[in-house]
Amino acid sequence: MWFVMTNEPLSRREREVVDLMSTGSTNLAMANSLGISVATIETHVKHIRQKLGIRGRQWIDAALDEKDKNTHSGY
Repeated sequence: MWFVMTNEPLSRREREVVDLMSTGSTNLAMANSLGISVATIETHVKHIRQKLGIRGRQWIDAALDEKDKNTHSGY
């Protein structure tokens, strides 16, 4: 399910979270890896989903691909 994608770019930390998510890391593993709390990871995931316009984390990679295409297409 899609929300409206924003033009706001992902922060450096949000990109780090996305990278860890793409390896299948759990919220706890990501928190330990980044030295932050699970609650902070959950907030980052929420912001990532909002910025990419998606509901589920399973769609993050596809949404990033689409956003990158739109960003670099000149439109």
